[in-house]
Amino acid sequence: MPYTVYILYSRVTTSTKIPSWVITGSINKFTGKWCHTGLKNQGATCYLNTALQILFMTEDFRNIIRRLHKRKGCITDISIHMAELFESLCEKKAFATTETITGVLGIDVYKQEDAAECLQKILNMVDPEMSKVFQGEMEYTTLCKNPIKDHELDTQPDSFFILPISMESQSPINVQSYFDSYFDPVMMSGEDQVYCTTCQTMRDTETSCNVLEFPSVLVLHLERFELDYNTMTCVKNNSPVEIPIILLLKGCQFALYGIVKHVGSLNGGHYYADIKSFEDKQWYQFNDTSVQQISDVENHLPCCEAYLLLYKKKKEESEKEAAEEEKEAAEEQEAAEEQAEEEIEAAEEEKEAAEEQEAAEEQEAAEEQEAAEEQEAAEEEKEAAEEEKEAAEEQEAAEEQEAEEEKEAEEEKEAAEEKEAAEEEQEAEEEQEQEAAEEQEAAEEQEAAEEQEAAEEQEAAEEEQE
Repeated sequence: MPYTVYILYSRVTTSTKIPSWVITGSINKFTGKWCHTGLKNQGATCYLNTALQILFMTEDFRNIIRRLHKRKGCITDISIHMAELFESLCEKKAFATTETITGVLGIDVYKQEDAAECLQKILNMVDPEMSKVFQGEMEYTTLCKNPIKDHELDTQPDSFFILPISMESQSPINVQSYFDSYFDPVMMSGEDQVYCTTCQTMRDTETSCNVLEFPSVLVLHLERFELDYNTMTCVKNNSPVEIPIILLLKGCQFALYGIVKHVGSLNGGHYYADIKSFEDKQWYQFNDTSVQQISDVENHLPCCEAYLLLYKKKKEESEKEAAEEEKEAAEEQEAAEEQAEEEIEAAEEEKEAAEEQEAAEEQEAAEEQEAAEEQEAAEEEKEAAEEEKEAAEEQEAAEEQEAEEEKEAEEEKEAAEEKEAAEEEQEAEEEQEQEAAEEQEAAEEQEAAEEQEAAEEQEAAEEEQE
């Protein structure tokens, strides 16, 4: 059995009562059959249409994308555009278009691509909550078989969306038998030896893989295209595949609900899908814009065109797993509560110790503060005394200066008074001298007048004598 296998499963829980918004088809009034909406092929986009119809007809995926879109919780552009496309598919039109999807995916609408790669790309780009429906967890182990040295088991966990099934086995391939041996150890020897880091050389190595957690929806990829080393071109393996309706994997039951088919070659082929509706439990063939009801796929198995197989975990398995998860969650809750109590006790003890330490630190700080305050008070008292002494000295100096200024003022006042008295005395003397001068001038004027009068009298007498 080849070692490399890729399978994609999805876990889907089917409700007994279907909400009204989930009903995406309608009853044809002429045929009385359920109707679904197709997707327009833009050129060579049948692979994209098939992948989108698969996602739309997966109940859990559709519920999640609608819920996130309703509360505006979609993060990525592809998720938003897919939510809008799903709304169009719910409107019962003749067909819907995918221009926005091809735009955000960067698709050349005239170039044929691989449906499995397209589905993987979409799941990598949508919001994690959506892709989780298809995501499983696997563990790969390798062990060097060199008996001379001790080796530790090398374990590498990994997540997956798609698990491939090699078509190199003898035809026809039985999927159930393939998986029954899928988890058996494989010895890598001869040309397939693996390099051992401990031995530092190529060694026989035992490899194995184990699924740690199956996804809600499981998708298997039948690798029909292989490289022909003679022509160095990819050729298609058209071997028939025996597809079980119920797939048993490690105690879990998965029910087939979708088959992606491919006809033609790698470059000139066409994709379409047969999908079982979770709404009316009938099978429909989605072929671009054409959607028609078909008979159960059991009538068409084994199949030479099957390319992707989609299984969903059966309800009872989901309920059992949910019960185990609930039990595990309860145990985890109990352990968490015990741990929380221990953490609370430890926190209280730590809090008490912290409070005691804080009280001691506060007391020490209070004592230090009291000592500092006493020292500060002493320094303030000393400073006040110095300031008082300095003030007294300044006051004494001021008083002395004031006394000197008063003395100088009195001396200046006395000098001013003496000067004023001298000026008054001088002024009185000047007034006396002026009065004396005026009296003398008056006496001189009177004497001059008397002399003039005497002269006039003498002149008159002489005139009278003559």
